[in-house]
Amino acid sequence: LYRFDFDSPDFNLYRAKYCGNALVRGVSHADDLSYTFFSNDSWKVSLDSAEYQTIRRLIAILTTFATNSDPNCDEIKPVIWTPLEDAEPNMALNIGYDLKMMELPETVKLQALDELFTDREQLY
Repeated sequence: LYRFDFDSPDFNLYRAKYCGNALVRGVSHADDLSYTFFSNDSWKVSLDSAEYQTIRRLIAILTTFATNSDPNCDEIKPVIWTPLEDAEPNMALNIGYDLKMMELPETVKLQALDELFTDREQLY
């Protein structure tokens, strides 16, 4: 489980497109796609930028996971990304300007959604 929390001033393309860049700060759903795939809305970033470092991290995580089923790689060291466990709390790799394993802050909201779906399944 990971949580994309990288608040770029101008490269979080989905936030900029749907919420505006000047009025709203933070990260929007799917903003990590800007760092994973080049698109018509993307541009080359400076090699010494935090955005470039985030791109390198995400690509390394994905290619390492695809290669050996383990996302841990040199680009995220010394952090060790641990698998999600059935037991609480839900731990996630928080991908921001820094990387860290942390308890998922949205756990309570996700539990409420789980309850909605559980109730719905009982209707059928």
